[in-house]
Amino acid sequence: MIAEAPARTVAATVLKLRTSPDTHPLERLQAAVMATDPLLADRLHGGNDLRPFAMARLPDGWELIAFDDEIVRAVLTGAHEWARVGRRVRDVDLLGDGGDTLRLEIVTPAHWRHGRSTYTTMPDPRLVFGADDTMRADLAASNRNPRHTLWLHWQAWGGVALHPVMDEELARVPLSIERSQIAHWRSGQRGVVGIIRYDLSALDDDARATLWTLARFAEHRGVGKHTTYGMGRVRVVG
Repeated sequence: MIAEAPARTVAATVLKLRTSPDTHPLERLQAAVMATDPLLADRLHGGNDLRPFAMARLPDGWELIAFDDEIVRAVLTGAHEWARVGRRVRDVDLLGDGGDTLRLEIVTPAHWRHGRSTYTTMPDPRLVFGADDTMRADLAASNRNPRHTLWLHWQAWGGVALHPVMDEELARVPLSIERSQIAHWRSGQRGVVGIIRYDLSALDDDARATLWTLARFAEHRGVGKHTTYGMGRVRVVG
């Protein structure tokens, strides 16, 4: 179990963006950051790195979930007239075990990199949650890409140390799809939506607590690829 509260915590900031829900604000945000901090703008735009933010579409606009305070400062400076702080999310508030059955509702289409240039809509726990860094070579050999797992996003954020769950443990987590369909995101990307059930009863207490923590983290981070465009939004439903 996660025994002690850490001396240091990290927090994500959720920014409310006053903009039309029908217009994706990413380019406007990048322009605002570029005007304030060009080096940060280049880092946010670059390559396949674990980008320290996600986006969520709301009925009345968008949310930017920033896992780096530099982004918050740059956006509030460069776009102060249409961005405001909504709430803060601390890593320590996401910790803890929730039992043997973990159900996630995928609200906006989600997909995961599967091979060099293809995507899968199957929410394999190894792709969703990830595992210890030692899994990377095996995943690369099997054409699965571990780059955007929740585990790696949590580490990049600097969240409190979690008990590592190895790839072979995740491979034994039964997955059942209670309700799902394949849908298209605004960009035309295909993804899965619906309710996914993971049976964690075969895991020990530490491993189970890690997956529950990552699931709560996913409510803010999203799952899979293209979360910076609003894909892969999830909520824990039990």
